[in-house]
Amino acid sequence: MTEYCARGLFPFICSRRFSSAVFHRRYHVVQISPVNDLIAPTAKRFLLGVYKRLTTPRTSPHPTTSHQKPSHKRTITMAAPILNVESAKRLAAHRAVDEHFPAHARHVGIGSGSTVVYVVERIAQLSREITDGIIFVPTGYQSRELILRAGLKLGSIELHTDLEVAFDGADEVDPYLNCIKGGGACLFQEKLVAISAKKFVVVADYRKLSPSLSTHYAPGIPIEVVPTAANHVLSRLISLGAVNPAIRMGGASKAGPCITDNGNFIIDAPFPDGFIPSPTSRLSHQRSISPTSSSIGLDAGAVQMGGERVGGLDILGKEGGHPGAAVGMGVGGNEKVEELARVLKNIVGVVEHGVFWSGDKKPVMAYFGMEDGKVETRTLHV
Repeated sequence: MTEYCARGLFPFICSRRFSSAVFHRRYHVVQISPVNDLIAPTAKRFLLGVYKRLTTPRTSPHPTTSHQKPSHKRTITMAAPILNVESAKRLAAHRAVDEHFPAHARHVGIGSGSTVVYVVERIAQLSREITDGIIFVPTGYQSRELILRAGLKLGSIELHTDLEVAFDGADEVDPYLNCIKGGGACLFQEKLVAISAKKFVVVADYRKLSPSLSTHYAPGIPIEVVPTAANHVLSRLISLGAVNPAIRMGGASKAGPCITDNGNFIIDAPFPDGFIPSPTSRLSHQRSISPTSSSIGLDAGAVQMGGERVGGLDILGKEGGHPGAAVGMGVGGNEKVEELARVLKNIVGVVEHGVFWSGDKKPVMAYFGMEDGKVETRTLHV
């Protein structure tokens, strides 16, 4: 046999005996003379090497020219990054500190909640020449521990009532910058620190944006009450339109009710369908306003009620044991929020409620870390 193509070469050269082969590669010919069994192993190795060279594709070091067929490569379009919630919180917290931490502050308030962790983280990254001369005032045990672990000077609201700025989180924020706070049961001290500050700044993530209070945050409005007045307050809340208000329990690690730092109970009062104003209130004669048709400005678009998204944003309430989002229009517009805040304040036995409104303190600015890696802001327009 005198001629084999590369495809038939390998079985041929693996035989014990062979005579000759002619290998063609383009215009080059290699002639192998007859060999005997003594040199067969060497010839086999040689032919195997030739076979590999013939069957291995060549890669040209030169770029593709016009007469060559271009290679087809798949183009992958990268979507905008979707951040996890903690990354979004960090971005918002760091920017808030960068833009609002006073250059010559003496007293700074530090709130409670998961987002405030990143506020303290950013403050701790500042020069010690700046932070060593500042006293930091906490809103509760958690923020107290954050301050101490960061090596910052700890103060108290009893001794320092004049704060340059206070940073805090929020459970829900409406378009008017009314906030619900108190998911961590620190609402009384949070409000006390907020009203003591010249500037109150809220830091949160995209899930806290809401078209109306008590729509995204399922547990509703936290209300701190004197324990002996709890049943009276529950009765009054039901008459105002609260749906299944309940005393907050302490969870798996605490048998019985959640106890605040002040020794009180917390009642969570959802108002998914608004509240019932007093007959003497001018609001009692107004038509109920839904976020889908009201003057509440929604940047996120239409509101899908009864589903998993409100205002184009994921609902809250499914984490941390909360049952899910409230379904309904919520408290309503700014006037209704203010009216409800006044009514709650006047109930005997209520120490404080978790609505941060113009009668107490609204944030001058709120920062929201978004899914796409951006930070959106909302500014209070007086």
